[in-house]
Amino acid sequence: MQAASDVITNTKKAESESIIDEKATLLEFDEATEPEVESAKFILKPRFDIEPQCIVTMGRLDYKWIAREGRDKMNGEFDGQAVRRIHDMSLTMNDSFLKDEDGVSMSDEPKSQ
Repeated sequence: MQAASDVITNTKKAESESIIDEKATLLEFDEATEPEVESAKFILKPRFDIEPQCIVTMGRLDYKWIAREGRDKMNGEFDGQAVRRIHDMSLTMNDSFLKDEDGVSMSDEPKSQ
């Protein structure tokens, strides 16, 4: 995944930088405006400043993955692991998340009549 991320990032960054060069050249020939050049630069900066990351779902469990450089910046949140489990601690109006329901048997044994 990291290799694919690096290849895609480098390719897209080169494409974006070529657009800036193209706009700058067009500006010299009065075919583009200064705001167009600045706009292209503005779009480029935040796009490639974000660390590669994603959510991975395996069965019923969700995990967050961030590239190694990003994990190092998370102050131990990943504790040396490549992923960390995302716990769904859903908020409910009446604090009812994961509470037993009356009359529902949680055992594998059938109810006796």
